[in-house]
Amino acid sequence: MYYLKSNYYIRGILFLRLLFIFCFLCGVTLVQAQNAVTVKGTVTSPEGELLIGVSVTVKGDKNIGTVTDMDGHFLLRVPSAKTTLRFSYIGYRDCDVVVGDNKELLVEMTEDIHSLDELVVVGYGTQKKATLTGAVSSVNNSQIITSTNSNLQQNIAGKMAGVKVITNSSEPGAFKSHIDIRGMGEPLVVIDGVVSDMATFNRLSANEIESVSALKDASAAVYGMRAGNGVLLITTKNGKTTGKAKIEYSGTYGWSHQTDLPEMMNAFEWASMINEVGLARYANPKGTYTPEQLEVFRNTPDFDLYSQYIKDFVPQTNHTIGVSGSVGKNQEVNYFINGSYFNEEGMFKSGSMDYERFNFRTNLTAKLGYGLTANVNIGYIKDEKNAPFQDAWNQIKWMWFTPPVNRETNEPLTSIYANGNPDYPAYMGAELNPVINSDSENGGGYKKNKSDRTSIQTSLNWDIPFLKGLSAKFMYNYSRYNALYKGWNPAYTLYTYKDEQYIPKTYMSPSTLVQDVHWATTNGLQLSVNYKRQFGQHTIDVLGLFEQSQNRTEYQGAQRYYTFDLDELAAGNNDKTQVIGASFPDIIRRQGYVGRLNYNFAERYLLELAFRYDGSSMYTGSGQFGLFPGGSVGWRLSEESFFKSIKALSFIDNLKLRASYGVTADDGVAAYQWVSGYTYPSGYYYFGNDKMNAISDRGATNPKLTWIENKLMNFGLDWDMWNGLFGGTVETFVRNRTGIPARRNASIPGVTGMDLPQENLNSTRTSGWEITLTHSNKIGSVKYDFTGNFMYSNTKNIYTERAPSSSSYRNWRENVNNRNSGLWWAMEWGGVITPGMDISTLPNEEGTFQNSILTPGDFYHTDLNGDGYVDGEDIYPFFHKGYPKIQYGFTINLEWNNFDINLHFMGAGKKNVVYSEFLKTPYAFDGSAGALKFHTDRWRQDESGNWIAGTYPRYRDNSYSFNYRDDTWRIMDASYLRLKSVEIGYTIPQRLTRKAGVSHARIFANGFNLLTFSKLKNMDPEYPGWDVDNPETGSDTNWGYVYPTSQNFNIGLNLTF
Repeated sequence: MYYLKSNYYIRGILFLRLLFIFCFLCGVTLVQAQNAVTVKGTVTSPEGELLIGVSVTVKGDKNIGTVTDMDGHFLLRVPSAKTTLRFSYIGYRDCDVVVGDNKELLVEMTEDIHSLDELVVVGYGTQKKATLTGAVSSVNNSQIITSTNSNLQQNIAGKMAGVKVITNSSEPGAFKSHIDIRGMGEPLVVIDGVVSDMATFNRLSANEIESVSALKDASAAVYGMRAGNGVLLITTKNGKTTGKAKIEYSGTYGWSHQTDLPEMMNAFEWASMINEVGLARYANPKGTYTPEQLEVFRNTPDFDLYSQYIKDFVPQTNHTIGVSGSVGKNQEVNYFINGSYFNEEGMFKSGSMDYERFNFRTNLTAKLGYGLTANVNIGYIKDEKNAPFQDAWNQIKWMWFTPPVNRETNEPLTSIYANGNPDYPAYMGAELNPVINSDSENGGGYKKNKSDRTSIQTSLNWDIPFLKGLSAKFMYNYSRYNALYKGWNPAYTLYTYKDEQYIPKTYMSPSTLVQDVHWATTNGLQLSVNYKRQFGQHTIDVLGLFEQSQNRTEYQGAQRYYTFDLDELAAGNNDKTQVIGASFPDIIRRQGYVGRLNYNFAERYLLELAFRYDGSSMYTGSGQFGLFPGGSVGWRLSEESFFKSIKALSFIDNLKLRASYGVTADDGVAAYQWVSGYTYPSGYYYFGNDKMNAISDRGATNPKLTWIENKLMNFGLDWDMWNGLFGGTVETFVRNRTGIPARRNASIPGVTGMDLPQENLNSTRTSGWEITLTHSNKIGSVKYDFTGNFMYSNTKNIYTERAPSSSSYRNWRENVNNRNSGLWWAMEWGGVITPGMDISTLPNEEGTFQNSILTPGDFYHTDLNGDGYVDGEDIYPFFHKGYPKIQYGFTINLEWNNFDINLHFMGAGKKNVVYSEFLKTPYAFDGSAGALKFHTDRWRQDESGNWIAGTYPRYRDNSYSFNYRDDTWRIMDASYLRLKSVEIGYTIPQRLTRKAGVSHARIFANGFNLLTFSKLKNMDPEYPGWDVDNPETGSDTNWGYVYPTSQNFNIGLNLTF
């Protein structure tokens, strides 16, 4: 009984307690319900693009959340106005916003350029940065558009690890720059998944580019036969789901200024040099010029030929307008339409040089239903360059060729016209009057280059509904290139005023007209199937692809001579010997099969296997097709449980090891070597008085000639720390290159009576390492980030076919096997002879009559082989020539309130040049030409005969080669650091622009090539020398005949409506 009462009592107490808790919870709920608010908002990118699928959650409680819809909108009920919402999206930094009193939020997310979820463009697809196992460098649009250039290569220079960009001229529309990956050579260019060419890439507008990626290792194997030097992937912009049209305008206007033009000697300095050279050679104290003439030269104002020829500032302008958005009930159609105009004038005061370009692109994507998506991408480029007939480098040469004293009248130059009369262009000591020859309207002739490029890509993608993760794609592409060149080189007359008469001299007679037409078409087809699924922690991505293309080109050219000035091909002499014509048709067909498997387990263990079975009509038989496999693996240690359990390593967000191996090829060999034939025309001969074109046999055929094979290895380490505060990559690489074409001359004598065919004989090895570092942070209201990259690469000749030499020294010197390529062979500079020095202790210098003519101010050299003489057998390898072995760049971005600053530096090391001609000696061309002023800083004697030390040796003519040898003194360090670009901008607050319908307005100013730090003087250190296209085999001897470096300054405006 007691037990029952006690039991009821306890139950009653429990009931009362539960009732109390229930009432309390109800009260709390009622209070919370009263405090709860509903918040809505819109999420956009910094450019105003509506972001779809952004995760919106209550910070600390992921059970309360939603995602943005097709219009970037969200609606969410949250506990209170004090709630903090967290916005998360792939490729963007997490953003926390307090609801506060705002019932409608406008959230702008910031891109995270170091995000592990960032998608990186690779061959035929994209991959997450976290699971990427290949060596890939990339830049996005915001990193590309920070400078205004006609050549897109300049926009990426120094910004991509492992990618070298070297500029050889600032001439508008010349595109004289070179790009390579890891020192291996010019890469394959792929634009929106279709193989293109470097000329088209150079001419793209920066505003139509979404990203540029470089495949540097086995990841390039999917491009097979043409990927031997790596691959450059360009992705253009496409339409976004924004819900409404977004109109963007970007415009700049600026000026360029030419730098690095070495000053020339004036009349007095030049005449004194001529006298001094004569005294040194002939011991003739009288000299060529009398003291009276020297005094006249001294008192005559200097005549600055540059000021007659070159503008101080040259205008350039660039305008771009784009429209993007989406239409349809459910935003089914996305569109991007962009047009741009660029114009830049040349440096000539005549106004005869300019470059003009129009770009247009439209990219449309439509969702058709049932998983079908169609895309049309159309690009068009039209450009035109006008210039005088004589190349700019040639005009610089002839300007230096012009002595400041007329050699016929012995009077100082005071005008580009004879006797100052504009009707009579002056003969100035050279066959070109550079000022007159830079003027197309007044005797300089012209070169007109016009071209247009059209590309059309259509594709249909099907996300197959009955099998999740399976998709198929069909793509057809067509491109056409048309180019017209017309060059007119008229005869002209120069005059010398003497004895009150204008004495004429006619040059370039007869007048010449050259006209070329070049066109090319490409048709391509791609069919692919892709399967991508995640099964628990296992993710697979399988690609199968078929691709074929046909490229047809044709060139036709004609040249005709004229005795009168009528620049039309239909006119001219009737004499058939005065007409030259040529035509070169070509067609190449290619076919490839691609397979790739990507697998990862929990984004921890990563694997990629790929291949391409590739064929080309350039070859025959078994050499027509080849298999090019590639593979890579990765291990993210940071995802291992043992790693995460170590508290000391908790600051490391990502740590990944990866390795790759692959085989690629380079089909840059002479095509159709297996076909016998003839070359016509091949020279000429005279039959009586008639000039007849000759024909020659192509030589022996080689059906076994095939592509150059490359085997690539790469090892990399990636890391990210403190939630993106610091990150980086270190990689080392090796490329073994075999089968480089050469003609066999070591085992076959040169008296076979025919041209030997090319064979796959030579081999090289390129190796090196690179590092990338990133840092981003926010201190107070200042946001900043840093990205830097550094690369070292070196190429060694493993085997080079050559015939044996006549001496053991020549055999040693010319045997380049197992030697680094691009070596400078030179004498070792011993020093300069000083007053009182015992010359008898020096080895006998070649050309000095046993040192009997050496005096203070002369150079001497080291007897390296110890035979007592300094001659041609004392030449040894000392320095590297060609493109720099070291290249680096770093970028700094700063944001404070509405201000932003971008600084980009690039530099190079282990780079050398040797000066020649005017840069090497003041007595160029035996004193018949002008001279550069820096040579006046030489060893010389004062009026009392005392020697005064200088930087350069004493004046001598060129027959005394010991002062002008290619020695270690003249091999100059061309390493440099350059402030490549600076941009400062200010974003106008929206409260000031919204009423005008402007959602974003920014004004900015930028500059290009502003500062250079280098030991090299008088010339731009970036210019590699004479042969920009063949840096390792060509000479790095620098004549200095280049269109000078341009410094660019621009002001600009960005508007978004």
